[in-house]
Amino acid sequence: MLYDVDKKEIVGQIATPEILPKPGGDCALSPDGKWFVNGFREGKQNYYVIIRREDGSHLRTRGFPIEKWTGGELRLDPAPCWNRASDRIAFPAIAEDPGRTRQTFLLRIKGAS
Repeated sequence: MLYDVDKKEIVGQIATPEILPKPGGDCALSPDGKWFVNGFREGKQNYYVIIRREDGSHLRTRGFPIEKWTGGELRLDPAPCWNRASDRIAFPAIAEDPGRTRQTFLLRIKGAS
């Protein structure tokens, strides 16, 4: 939802429930205000929906494995973090290397800048 703090009312929405299946998940607005990302979990994978605010175009990423790291102090939280240039999102997941190690992934938005 879009909330106008001066009017103290909802004035619109960012996306439909079909686009954002779990809108209560971790989300982040890019520093330039042009992009919105929502991270959420389905089973043992985290997904991200990225929305360009200018026209509402969006995409949903593939699932990123979290395996057994779903709870506790060391859980892999789907919270996305933007870089200052608003063209990359960092998030944790399990790498597909032989050791299945925890890594920080960088998702680049082509043409964002």
